[in-house]
Amino acid sequence: MTLPKSPNLFTKVLVVDFGGASVRAGVAAVTGPTLPHLFFPTIMGVGKSNEDEKYFGFDAISPEIRSSCTLSQPLAPSGKIDKMSVDVVALQGIFEKIFKDLDIEPSSFEIQLSAPRPFGEQAKRKICNMLFNEFHVQSVNMAHQAIFAMQSYNARSGVIVDLGERMDIVPVVDGYKVTSGISNMSVGGMEMRQKLQHFLQGRNYSLGTFVDEYLLRYIIESSLFMSRNFDKELDRYRRNPDRINVTVNVDPGTNVNLGSERFETCEGLFKPELWGLDQAGIHVLVHKAIRECGVDVRKEMTQNIFLSGGLTLISGFKERLEVEVEKLTPAKPRVHASPYRYHAAYLGACLHATSAEYKSVRITQNDWITRGNKIEKLWNM
Repeated sequence: MTLPKSPNLFTKVLVVDFGGASVRAGVAAVTGPTLPHLFFPTIMGVGKSNEDEKYFGFDAISPEIRSSCTLSQPLAPSGKIDKMSVDVVALQGIFEKIFKDLDIEPSSFEIQLSAPRPFGEQAKRKICNMLFNEFHVQSVNMAHQAIFAMQSYNARSGVIVDLGERMDIVPVVDGYKVTSGISNMSVGGMEMRQKLQHFLQGRNYSLGTFVDEYLLRYIIESSLFMSRNFDKELDRYRRNPDRINVTVNVDPGTNVNLGSERFETCEGLFKPELWGLDQAGIHVLVHKAIRECGVDVRKEMTQNIFLSGGLTLISGFKERLEVEVEKLTPAKPRVHASPYRYHAAYLGACLHATSAEYKSVRITQNDWITRGNKIEKLWNM
């Protein structure tokens, strides 16, 4: 997509939201946040015979390319990126694709980066080095996706529940994170897809290739739902399965039949033991986030639970979270679910890029040239 050549519509800030599954990018508009101009899967294809041959996004999974490449998801929780390291080669390739597809000159733009997890100081410096030294951008600012997701709701206090390839629960009071209440876990979309794949194998469907993961995602997005009461839903299904059974067309001539998998697959969000995990359910983590806040703001936090990320789009998730949190708290919870929550982090980053605060937290090219690695601390993520 090439941006309209109208200087009156857009700023000179490029907003990039790196997710474990998808990348969103676009130039911040003067009039307010917009949906991303680019939206593509976070996939890298590396040539099997020539490792210098690299492809990204939809290019990597085209039939003629993927047959000669090794595919990977470089920003997925199980990939090569963690708190202490970052796959700079993959990030650079993704940025090159963004600049090319938007037809913009990097040296004319500032970068507002939404990151999928808290980066360590070493990782943040590597990213800055790459953006300043390879692309010569004018400035860089970076923050965690959950913080930007909160800003997309125009809220300063509440609990952000960000569910995608990762699970991030972050309590924020008057714009400040309550560190003791934060839960960051490398659990989410991959575990749900694996559970669905296991169920489908029991029905003699084989969806185990890299590309098949996107068929699994389609089934999850189009057919799954969260029950309000799992045990009662299972009992109702046994008595009247036709009420739940559906047939999903995943490919011309290919249908997948689903039954109780429609609600059993996603139950692991509240009962992680069903996914083979030893951790607390999402409602318990939300309750922990609220309890770690001061007594005087707990009621406000309980009534300001904000959803972000693809997994929160599952039908019935909002209502189920309210039901489960209500069992743990004296105050009646209220969960806010923006219809645009799939892009919440990107929208919040757009808002931040046009705010007065943005200019005070960005690092300019001149700052980097004169101080570079001597800069004491790069952003509290």
